Amino acid sequence: MNILYPALFCIFFVSVFLILQATRLEEFFKQGKIWQIRFTYLILSFVISYLLTSGLNYLIDFIGK
Repeated sequence: MNILYPALFCIFFVSVFLILQATRLEEFFKQGKIWQIRFTYLILSFVISYLLTSGLNYLIDFIGK
């Protein structure tokens, strides 16, 4: 289980990051605010990936008991 959590986190992080880039989130920011847009993508990807990985980890532990 020790290797599963980081592997799932990395997979979810890349997936969520690519999905967020496809949502055209930059339309909610002012013109030229590049670093704020990238920071938002990074933070949202991290948070959503953490929640997905924790939820899946909880589900795996729940099923295993």
